Amino acid sequence: MKRKKRSLFLIGVILTLFVLQQFHLLGPVIVQIENLPWWGIMVVLGILFSGYQAFTLSRKDKAIDDKWVEEQGNVYIKRMEMEKAKRQAKETTDAIH
Repeated sequence: MKRKKRSLFLIGVILTLFVLQQFHLLGPVIVQIENLPWWGIMVVLGILFSGYQAFTLSRKDKAIDDKWVEEQGNVYIKRMEMEKAKRQAKETTDAIH
């Protein structure tokens, strides 16, 4: 699934660049990028990398949180089953006496 999304993203980027090139919109963008100072390009790349890292880490954090919530839910269910078994055992002993 991950490879499929990555492939679709790459195809989308290539298609977008092709359309921009066909409508002669890519040339002015390249000229503007060439006129930026090197530190401006580094700032833009840093912002993009920071956004990517934030997105990736938030997805990993959500997966960890979901796993923890599921584990705690299982613990709760086990406690409820144990309590139910205790009640049933108590009711059967009370019914006998």
